[in-house]
Amino acid sequence: MSKVKYRNILKNLGVNFFGQFVGTLIQFFSVPIFLKFWGIDLYGDWLILSTLPSYLSLSDIGFGSAAANKMTMLVATDNRHEALEVFQSTFLTINILCITIIAIFAPLAYLIPLENWLNLSNQTHSDVSITIIVMSLYVLSSLQGNFLMSGFRCNGNYAQGNLILIITRITECFIVLVSVTLGAKLVLVSTIFFVVRSFGWTVLYLVLKVRVPWLKLGFNYSSFTEIKQLFQPAITFMAIPLGNAINNQGFLMVVAISLNPASVAIFSTMRTLSRFAFQIVNGIGNAVWPELSAAYGAGDLQSARNIHRRSVQASAWMSILASAALLAFGQQIINIWTNGKIPYNPVLFGGFLIIVIVNTLWFSSSIALVATNNHSNMSIRYVSVTIISIILSLILAQRVGMYGIIICICLGDLFMNFYVLRASLRILDDSFKYFVRALFSIPSFRFY
Repeated sequence: MSKVKYRNILKNLGVNFFGQFVGTLIQFFSVPIFLKFWGIDLYGDWLILSTLPSYLSLSDIGFGSAAANKMTMLVATDNRHEALEVFQSTFLTINILCITIIAIFAPLAYLIPLENWLNLSNQTHSDVSITIIVMSLYVLSSLQGNFLMSGFRCNGNYAQGNLILIITRITECFIVLVSVTLGAKLVLVSTIFFVVRSFGWTVLYLVLKVRVPWLKLGFNYSSFTEIKQLFQPAITFMAIPLGNAINNQGFLMVVAISLNPASVAIFSTMRTLSRFAFQIVNGIGNAVWPELSAAYGAGDLQSARNIHRRSVQASAWMSILASAALLAFGQQIINIWTNGKIPYNPVLFGGFLIIVIVNTLWFSSSIALVATNNHSNMSIRYVSVTIISIILSLILAQRVGMYGIIICICLGDLFMNFYVLRASLRILDDSFKYFVRALFSIPSFRFY
């Protein structure tokens, strides 16, 4: 791999980890400020009203991700004209979807008495409706920004585009928290989020025009044929967040049904802390994604294999080290974090850390499939395996409690390892022997 691509991966890694750090700081500072100036009831209302529209983020049906992959592979072969067709076709599709959704969603927000259905504390119907609509616009505008990121990714500028998004997030959070301390309530806060995020997208587009001047917004080069070709990978992209949602909520429901509320709190706390290690893996995967797409699109399978091997190796070692640290200090962290209200269960927590390590292998390897739009079969299997694991855990939880659920999650991840590793190696024309040799070689963060 060229030094330029290597530098791109390092820049992507740096920006991704910076974004995770910023996200942690925002969470750390925003919660106490909201609670102090709004109180627990109003803050609870805000969490409900801001969470509901978040499901609209799935409404682009994965077109943004599928388009970014295809554009990156086309640009790698200097096929800019077709990349522009993909860009404008996706722009048309996302706009049609956004307009349709808001046309349906906005009237419903006014017609349905959500303040009664959701047991909101002393909120007027008007305030609830406006907040829901504005936050829906905020989420839908985010789809436009994520779509613009495909332009940065396809030309090797992922880090710069992502940095603009992070700065936008910092800005909107700062203005919102200052406004809350000055007395702002739901409607004004939601409006600030929407206005600042829209301004951030404007900046993103202006920078894109400078960095990639041949990519122009519009519909002149849009093509129904391109939309049709993107449809299958786009639809199956949705299966990945769907599988994550089923995984996150499904096993909690199993605990709630099979055990008791206290077990739900213990299970959720242990799992949340254990998945801190997984955030590192996610950062590595997003960093190598654009370069793997470019190498595959250019037919440079040797570079693609090297990126895949080194990213899986780096993810595996980082998750093992992070899990070891969490195992050593997990009890102290949980005691401080929960003020001693959640009892520490070393066996349960250790089981979650094993799941993180097993999950890391197939998730980091899946980037080879996701980055090349070869993820359809994997996505379907992921959802299916997750559902089957949840059903089996209902049976085992009755016999061995939460440990039975841990066993079912781990078995599901082992199956995904078997399928994903084979599929990724086949796509990259890689040898299992050489892949394993690279995995157990001296750890290296050099991706070439």
